[in-house]
Amino acid sequence: MKTIEIPNLRIRAYSEHSEVYQFAEYLVDDYLATKERVRDRNQYLLTARKLIASIWLVEGDLFKFTTKDEYFSKKKRKQVWMTKKVLKLFRHLKSIEPKLINVVVKGVPPDVSKSGRGLNTVYSRAFIFTQRLKSLKEADILPDPELEVIELKDEDKKPLPIPSEEREQEWFIRSTEVLNKHFEFLRNSNLTYSDGSRIAPLHYFYQRKFKLDFLSGGRWYSDFNLWSKKKRLGILLNNESALSIDISQLHPSLIMRLYHHQSDEPIGLMRGELKDAYDMPKYDYLPRVVHKKLINTMFNSITQESALKSIMTAHLDVNEDGEYVCNTYKGKQKRQGEKIFKDNMKGARDYMSYFKFIHPYYSEAICSGIGIKLQHMDSRLVTNMIDVATTIHLPILPVHDEFVFPEKRLDDMKELLRRVFQITYGALGQIGTLNCKLSDKNGDEKEISLNLETSSH
Repeated sequence: MKTIEIPNLRIRAYSEHSEVYQFAEYLVDDYLATKERVRDRNQYLLTARKLIASIWLVEGDLFKFTTKDEYFSKKKRKQVWMTKKVLKLFRHLKSIEPKLINVVVKGVPPDVSKSGRGLNTVYSRAFIFTQRLKSLKEADILPDPELEVIELKDEDKKPLPIPSEEREQEWFIRSTEVLNKHFEFLRNSNLTYSDGSRIAPLHYFYQRKFKLDFLSGGRWYSDFNLWSKKKRLGILLNNESALSIDISQLHPSLIMRLYHHQSDEPIGLMRGELKDAYDMPKYDYLPRVVHKKLINTMFNSITQESALKSIMTAHLDVNEDGEYVCNTYKGKQKRQGEKIFKDNMKGARDYMSYFKFIHPYYSEAICSGIGIKLQHMDSRLVTNMIDVATTIHLPILPVHDEFVFPEKRLDDMKELLRRVFQITYGALGQIGTLNCKLSDKNGDEKEISLNLETSSH
């Protein structure tokens, strides 16, 4: 069964389109007319443009949004855009007559909900809302100008201030420059959907996100990361069809290099002719996406108990494009799809034990917490890839260890990946081969292997 999620509204968009400006002026003036003193009108206008553009960009008309005051306080908010001005303008927007925003399903407080989780209110854009923006196009939607390209969050995903001394570090300055140059290069390229309509610049605005400190994480994220593979490969880059090159099992490959100084797990008595770390013959009835999720969970976890608790919550689902997705859950999060291990902890233990038996070379890395180090390592690779690609005028869109690029630049892309991998990881990057998967818009896939031990093809 396909699961279609109603999106949560995030105030990340912005537009300089005249209709957005006029709409914002109307909303702010109408709101401030109820106040005795007018303060920060310009900031209210900026917030209104972001709110209007973000609501317009939502796919379909439905979206979820919370209007609880506590979520917009500095102590509670998890997103930098959750400000009092956003809350005030949204509340005023839905109070205007005739209606610009409709309530479709009222929210349910946690103390009333049977599950104890509560549900956000579901809203929809009214026809009059879209009529105010008749000529607005997706290409007019820009990222919020106040968004920082480098983000630091705490354990609860709340934003942390970045110390001024960190901003002066060479890595910080370089990362900021690479992100900004990449965004401007893509804006000046012709990125479109298959029908020729321009893709909103917001969708390919990347941020480098860290957790707790600047040695943990650092991966690149954008809206593009959240698109299905079918949608990603359906775009055109400078009127050329897209290909993607996906590094096969990057994290297991880095583990083999770090622990054993070789690129692949050796063929052995227990391993036999298995293809890679995500091959689990006993569980071959499960899609590969499940094994990737669960095995990476083992690497990411700090203790065996935390790994098992996560694995036992795994659910298999199908997204709106018919692709399998596997998710694990925490606490009372709403589960989607079919539970994989009906016997809970026993099923999780059996899965982990079988992986250790059939893939002994990874045993030392299991539950070592190495995952956060590996994410930092792969984020360095992406940063270097983007830097060089921009320099040679090759538009690429990263999705962690996958890169979408124009099909006519395949040879350039292979050489770029091989050389940057060598440079990024030094001696570890010059061991053996780098196995990759090449995919096109038709769903055809091909295995390719890059020789890392030589300086040329």
